[in-house]
Amino acid sequence: MRFRNGDSRTFLGALTGVDIIQVNWHWHLGSRSPNAVAYDTLAAAEAARAQRTPAPAPWAVMEHMTLNGQDYRPEEVAPMLRSTLRRGTLLGREFVSVSPRSADAFACYHDDWSPKPLIAEVDDRWARWLDEVRVAGSRREPGETSTRRA
Repeated sequence: MRFRNGDSRTFLGALTGVDIIQVNWHWHLGSRSPNAVAYDTLAAAEAARAQRTPAPAPWAVMEHMTLNGQDYRPEEVAPMLRSTLRRGTLLGREFVSVSPRSADAFACYHDDWSPKPLIAEVDDRWARWLDEVRVAGSRREPGETSTRRA
């Protein structure tokens, strides 16, 4: 990433007027586990921003392509989503693509709108996921906007 986008901390430190940051590669496809690099980089940049006077408001964080139709395994969906609840700001997740296209590897749904295996892990447990989001939100201190804790 560094050679494609430059140094992330320098880039983040130079941003002004930005309210939302989207992190990329929140799941490590090699180790099949949460990838904290983007979140850790963002936390370091945000800590540096907090030293400014006046300190800017913390960024809202969401994940780029939290879930798509092909990159993950069904058993990885729950730990991945729980990791985003711990490290993100509850702004949102990005499911790519929600178009009904059986032949499209990134699409989460078949032509008939039946869920492909990865999004089924969300759809079939929707009420439980909403409960987990509520619990994650209730664990915050008043005014806290981030859960970027390991």
